[in-house]
Amino acid sequence: EPLCAVANTRRLFATRPAGELDFLDGMRVLSTGYVILGHQFLFSAFSSSNVVPAVGDYMRSFEMVMLLGAFSAVDTFFWMSGLLCARAMLAEAERREGAAVDEPVRASLAQAAIAIVHRYARLTPVYAFALFTYAYALPLAGSGPLWVGMQRSADTAYCREYWWTNLLYVNNVAGEDGRTGTAGCMGWSWYLANDMQFFAVSALVLPLYPRLPRQVIGVFAVAIATSIITCGVLSRVHELEITTLDGAYAKYVYGMPYCRSGAYAIGALYGIYLHEARRARRPSAALGLAGSSEHGTGAGAPAREASAVWSIRAHTDAHEHAWRVVLWAASFATLAGGIVLPWSDLHEGGLFDHTASVWSQWQKDLYNALQRPLFAAALCGIAHCFLARRGGIVRELLAAKAWEPLAKLSYGAYLWHFVLIMWQSYTAIEYPTFSRIDIAIRYVFILVGAFVISLCSFLLVEKPVMNLEGAFLARALGAPPRGGAGAPKHVASGVANAQLGEPLIDPVADHAPLASTDNPFHITVSPGNPFAAPAAAE
Repeated sequence: EPLCAVANTRRLFATRPAGELDFLDGMRVLSTGYVILGHQFLFSAFSSSNVVPAVGDYMRSFEMVMLLGAFSAVDTFFWMSGLLCARAMLAEAERREGAAVDEPVRASLAQAAIAIVHRYARLTPVYAFALFTYAYALPLAGSGPLWVGMQRSADTAYCREYWWTNLLYVNNVAGEDGRTGTAGCMGWSWYLANDMQFFAVSALVLPLYPRLPRQVIGVFAVAIATSIITCGVLSRVHELEITTLDGAYAKYVYGMPYCRSGAYAIGALYGIYLHEARRARRPSAALGLAGSSEHGTGAGAPAREASAVWSIRAHTDAHEHAWRVVLWAASFATLAGGIVLPWSDLHEGGLFDHTASVWSQWQKDLYNALQRPLFAAALCGIAHCFLARRGGIVRELLAAKAWEPLAKLSYGAYLWHFVLIMWQSYTAIEYPTFSRIDIAIRYVFILVGAFVISLCSFLLVEKPVMNLEGAFLARALGAPPRGGAGAPKHVASGVANAQLGEPLIDPVADHAPLASTDNPFHITVSPGNPFAAPAAAE
């Protein structure tokens, strides 16, 4: 049954019970589509027959800024990955502490090792399939007057020699002659390398949170500060522009882990916050019962107060409506501002005429340092509104069950979309004419085609390997697989969720609200010891 395409198709379209994180499915799919739009636009624009003057003129338009916003959507995935990793790893760490496990450090390392192995096994098979298809099969899969460009592609030749950097997830920092990040093999896979590295560090650190909460939070705070300072310094040293199309920006900043860790760390800190908020609202936390959990009570378990950092006061407040409006407005203004603000610098010279730039270099440095962390912080604000049952029709649309199968396929769509873009472009009989209609038609073809190919690879490679790996891991850990396939609940419940592919599963069994539905914005830090839980929920 693990290899049965019919059974796997049923699993693809099976929906999970409604959960508070369902809106992440819609965010995941829409962000994937936005990234694909940005890649499709750029590849089509610069392979057009009328690059001059049509493309040059378009690069001065306001639409261009909105399309470049697609490159900020990647930070949605980093933020989401950090959030899910933190909540799942902390739920498992809490289960372990509640069970009074002997040798807690060894148990923490074992938890981290299982999570990393599970994630590698989850992501890599279909990734390797797409990689070798791109390097070996794609040059043989077309014809036409332009196809010689694909056959002589330096990138596919490079992949045939340095494919191992991708499968070890180091292609963002290791490569020949500086070919790292977006310049490496399968340039769009720089994201996967960063995400795997962030996950590995988080998996090692987060299990220590119940005993070393300050230190764990400090690690993520340092990651945020490092990304801000490093981006700002590199922007100053190399006099970088504010667009990802700037060659120096792509080389020194865009794909580098020390510049991209901020969004992931902010997501992880928000995951810690949600974990503590949920604990503070449980009866055992409200009564101050030391060492109790939904998994049981053990004499060796530390008191809940030892690691509680934040709590949410659940009472109606005269300023509740004002806070809600402020949070919504500030979050959306930050998201939109980060995308639209560059227009004030680029509207005269466009992307490439830097002599017409309006901003000073220090303004560009400040933007390059802060834009991505602020983008992730704004996502926290929006998510907080959604978790407090705010957001109205926007939340309902993003949480619609129709997104769930597409969310399961979005990892594959991300892997395959650029392969399809290259096949479409090089099989043409002539260079296309750049126009909005042409871009729109090509985008629809690539978007639909990427998800169709993802469906095929999901049924033939991705899901069968997931089933086999889950069954093997379940047997190794002495736990029965869920539903005949998949890892044990405490391993599979979001710990190793693929950032773009696996369904979003709430890692905590209960479904108590994460935030107060009355006043979700009144956050209290306990006086004296900020890591002590309040004696009772108000």
